[in-house]
Amino acid sequence: MPGEKNLKTRVWIMVSLSAGVYSSALLLALGLIGFLVRDAAAVPAGAGPGTLVRQTLHEHASAVLHLGLWLLLVTPILRVLAAAVGFLAERDHRYFGVACGVLGIILSGLWLALHV
Repeated sequence: MPGEKNLKTRVWIMVSLSAGVYSSALLLALGLIGFLVRDAAAVPAGAGPGTLVRQTLHEHASAVLHLGLWLLLVTPILRVLAAAVGFLAERDHRYFGVACGVLGIILSGLWLALHV
């Protein structure tokens, strides 16, 4: 049924967005608690997600906060990617192209922001 496929796609998009937002909120809350409980070491400028994950594993509260912010920034990208995959699965090539275009705009803006 076409309606059933559409519903599965919407649920998948909703789950991906919710998971990103809730995970980000959890990381931000844990980082804030850790920051308030004990002194937090500063995160090096320009630290990428890999560095943040390593510092998070060593219980650096500021790294947990930064990782939560990174996840919050990446969540819309994941949502658009989930939408593109869903549209492709439904064989809706027009909306797949639109989703890819939006994804390209977001990624090029992110690339410009990081390299300028």
